[in-house]
Amino acid sequence: IVKGESAEEGGKKPNMYGFNASFGSIVSIHVRPDFIYDVITNMKADILHSHYTVVQKLTVSKIVNEVLSILESFSTHDLLKKCPPQVIILGLPGIVDVKTRCLVYSPHISEPHQNSPIAEMIEKKMTIENISVSCECTNRLQAFAEMKKGFALGVNNFMILDAMKEGLGSGIVINGSLRHGVQSLSGEVGHMIIL
Repeated sequence: IVKGESAEEGGKKPNMYGFNASFGSIVSIHVRPDFIYDVITNMKADILHSHYTVVQKLTVSKIVNEVLSILESFSTHDLLKKCPPQVIILGLPGIVDVKTRCLVYSPHISEPHQNSPIAEMIEKKMTIENISVSCECTNRLQAFAEMKKGFALGVNNFMILDAMKEGLGSGIVINGSLRHGVQSLSGEVGHMIIL
């Protein structure tokens, strides 16, 4: 146990505690229309390992199979043996309902997929036990990352705008809180008709 210094008035030296970034790991999988980027981070979100996979004609079943393949390859990774995963984060292109963990709609998926329970589908088939899968819209995850480790560190109100050839999306933070909006449509500027 590390001891701190006593106060000027004296007294018992306090025990000093710190955040153990190596307690576990976080697996993050970023799905885009033409690639899947996966990383392993420690609990402070420092990237320890990353991998990039090219995909074509995105479908829900292809996403599920690719994610399962990634998780299977990670199951033998030394990093995950030393730092067991605590959660799997899945970033999806399109409208995502974080409460139901469903992909509501994405213009980048080529098969009928409305309200696909994608996180549950992965959990039922993956071999890693007692780990939950959380899913979110990629633009909102980008805003969250900027708030925690990027240009918006210490900023309570901001918006990121992601203008890609595949579409236009944003993530909105108000009073330090990531906004989802009614029907998970906050930031979905690419799906709005403005007259």
